Amino acid sequence: MAKSGRSQGGIIGKLNPTSFGKCNVATVTASGTYCTPAAVSVVKAVVIAGGGGGSTDKGGGGGAGGLLNNGTTYNLSNSSAYPVTIGAGGGAGGPGAPIVASNGNNSTITFGCTTLTATAGGAGGTSGLVNGNPGGSGGGGGFHTGAGNPGSAGTACQGNAGGAANTISSPGALGSGSGGGGGAGGTGGDAPGSSPTTTAGIGGAGTDLSPTFPGGPNCGVYASGGSGGTCAAGTGVMTPATPGGGGAGSGSPNGVGHNGTDNTGGGGGGGGGGSGVGGIGGSGVVLVKELNYTSGMWPQQAQYQKRVSDAWIQLETFTNIDWMMVAGGGGGGYGGPGPVSHGGGGGGAGGYRNTFCNPTASPVQIPLSSYCTTHTFTVVVGAGGTGAPAYTTPTASGKGTDSSIASPKITTLTSTGGGGGASGGPGCNPAIRVGGAGGSGGGGSSNGSEPGGAGNTPPISAANGGPQGNNGGQGADGGPTAFSSGGGGGAGAVGATAPGPAAGNGGCGVANSITGSPVTYAGGGGGASNPSGPAGTGGPGGGGNGGVSSGSSGTAGTANLGGGGGGQGANSRVGLNGGSGVVIFRTPSSMPMAVSPGSNSVSQLPAPAGGCYVAQFTVSGSNTLTIS
Repeated sequence: MAKSGRSQGGIIGKLNPTSFGKCNVATVTASGTYCTPAAVSVVKAVVIAGGGGGSTDKGGGGGAGGLLNNGTTYNLSNSSAYPVTIGAGGGAGGPGAPIVASNGNNSTITFGCTTLTATAGGAGGTSGLVNGNPGGSGGGGGFHTGAGNPGSAGTACQGNAGGAANTISSPGALGSGSGGGGGAGGTGGDAPGSSPTTTAGIGGAGTDLSPTFPGGPNCGVYASGGSGGTCAAGTGVMTPATPGGGGAGSGSPNGVGHNGTDNTGGGGGGGGGGSGVGGIGGSGVVLVKELNYTSGMWPQQAQYQKRVSDAWIQLETFTNIDWMMVAGGGGGGYGGPGPVSHGGGGGGAGGYRNTFCNPTASPVQIPLSSYCTTHTFTVVVGAGGTGAPAYTTPTASGKGTDSSIASPKITTLTSTGGGGGASGGPGCNPAIRVGGAGGSGGGGSSNGSEPGGAGNTPPISAANGGPQGNNGGQGADGGPTAFSSGGGGGAGAVGATAPGPAAGNGGCGVANSITGSPVTYAGGGGGASNPSGPAGTGGPGGGGNGGVSSGSSGTAGTANLGGGGGGQGANSRVGLNGGSGVVIFRTPSSMPMAVSPGSNSVSQLPAPAGGCYVAQFTVSGSNTLTIS
């Protein structure tokens, strides 16, 4: 019914229904209700079920919970409640009967007469449930007498099948293992078929919803399968997890598979050989996107009121940019004169800061609108610190150079260069016998059993992407036959204290998948040992190895990983340089990036990452990033 021109503010026409959601995403993590805000009446939804449990004894990985994303728009009532069920993850398989792993549970949301149901993830297989169970995504095939049992099927438009177990004939043979659970973005991996192998089938890929449903748990990546279990020698052996909440599978004798991450629908990891228990599946989640909507003619008075209250329809834009930043690693210490003398400590890794898949840290936020769509950042990549010069000119090894991100729209972000490794020839300045402080600290000298340097200096909190790193290890002065220096600290662990006569290993770095695949960054450099070693090994993540006076020279930190340089053995050897840093950005597909100089790189990720862009800055010094 038409209104008068006066009541319409000068426009004749029908009043129209509206929804002023501004594309906010509401996340429901527990069963109950979803309530529409007063101004919201139009929504879209994604429903993710609980993941399946991982099985025992070289067990199959659990399948991810089904991910239902049908793209349908639903018209609801304002300020109304709609029932939600969040599916729990499936139980883990264990030894005994054996205890058979179980499927996850369905998740649902009901809009009036329409119920959206995501199907529970299937349990992983084992000797008593060889093929696993079908589900939203299917469980991985379980190892049983080398039959190569296949995984089970997933549900159409919600997930994929699990992977197959291998055919290594003896149940106790090294490498006999099971398939990975299926994921929303891909099938589970088959267990490698050649013995010996330390890994089973990897979990199927998850799905990255962050471009269209931003702000949810786990950086917006959901429903990856759990990785399978296997039989391998040694402790701590794991088949790695896939981004999306799936658990890692164990390869250790009697080792425990990792649980799926709650509110992702990730499958549980398979347990190791023997009595290894599988991982519990991750619980599900429901995401509701509250849309902007209107149509037809609008009263001028109403439009004016909405504009002045900042409630008028806005374009759907994205404001968050994930980043990872590593500074240059510290240089390693030098070796003293003669074959029997003190050696250098390992350099500390460059400071590591990160927001990607880090729920405690805040991504860069920039104001995007239809009126201002280009944003420029100055990006500095820190160079590696120089190794200490020969004993004839006793000076400290170089600290790595800081990396940073700056723009008029943000407070400058800085990762601190790694501390230099200590040096320790006889009579040298006591100040350079202590490891240098930095993002991670350098290792201490054997001369006087000096301590390593402090890491996370200056301190960076978890909310700001820290802490940056860890302390360096202490040296050990055990006399002429046991001079051994400490390892440099890494982003993931402290540098090892030298046990003597062996030197300390560099602290391990941290793996990060911001580029679309896991890469380990910021490992500490290994310390030197004299006269015969063994020297400390560099930490995973680009740390250089230490040297031995009567043997091999150490190695430098790896470029663009921020690894610390190795400490040098005696005979007046020069310390090794630290590795240069790196700065990486990741944006949704709606926000392309450009880099300068062009020797840096921009790539676009395939599914399941949703076409996200990744810009990698590897050129030391000042660079420019433009986002449009």
